Amino acid sequence: MEIEDSIATQDWHAELGKSRGTPEPPDYDDVITNWTDYCHGGSPHYLGVYTPDRLQPVFTLTAGTQTKEPLPDPQRSADVIAHQLLCMGEVHYSEILCWVDALRDAPADGKRARERINEGGDPMLFQTGAFVFGGNAGLFKNTLEFPWSSLLLATIISSLVPGHLFSSAAISCDVQTPVHRDQHNHRKLHSIIIPASRWETGGELWTADPDGSIELDGRQGAAYSLHPYRLFDSTKDHGTLPWTGTRIVILGWHIRQGWRLSYDPRQTLLNLRYPIWSSEVLTDPYLSE
Repeated sequence: MEIEDSIATQDWHAELGKSRGTPEPPDYDDVITNWTDYCHGGSPHYLGVYTPDRLQPVFTLTAGTQTKEPLPDPQRSADVIAHQLLCMGEVHYSEILCWVDALRDAPADGKRARERINEGGDPMLFQTGAFVFGGNAGLFKNTLEFPWSSLLLATIISSLVPGHLFSSAAISCDVQTPVHRDQHNHRKLHSIIIPASRWETGGELWTADPDGSIELDGRQGAAYSLHPYRLFDSTKDHGTLPWTGTRIVILGWHIRQGWRLSYDPRQTLLNLRYPIWSSEVLTDPYLSE
């Protein structure tokens, strides 16, 4: 289902004209109700949360809801939001906040996710796509339980950086990562991190560098801004510098040994727009020099 530009413009200006001042944002329940009604054929009351950034999308999507194999109708609130954003073709900061809140209902998929969200505060980490561990490869449960959210994450990454290869994705809110290295990631494909909110200060990507001037966890390194995105080698030591505000980021990475994925998981990933690099043991670039 696609939204016509004229409808979007009419609804936005109609709502904007109801107040001479800045319109009040609807609450979360209103947003979910509106999007649910729209996705089931109703007329949209408004097409987003009324904040100044609503007029300027942070992500413009290059693909919509059409997939090679049709996905089931969205059932969970997070997937309803993801489906609507794919219909609209653009994503704004305010809508990401609503989506993140809805994704808090998703289980922490993976040991690292559970560890990171139990560190205090109110963090959220949603992981999807492929994993590899102990010689076995498969799909995070969220891949099948939240297919529309999984599709939206992949679409955002590919729309921003066309041609970038990844097998897995995540969106996190206020997750502090200590210095670590992701040994199960592909050593020849860079990971990507994309800012998805406007936090106040800090929050840069830190990478180990003996000549660097920034210290994290007792190590010397260098700090890098995330805007508009940052490619980096996640198999080397890296971490997150402290920040103030609400820090939401989208991440994409490629597992090592993608050839360990069986046929059905590979097809699921491709259908959800996860462009895995290789699935053949003899041609996997990870094994070549």
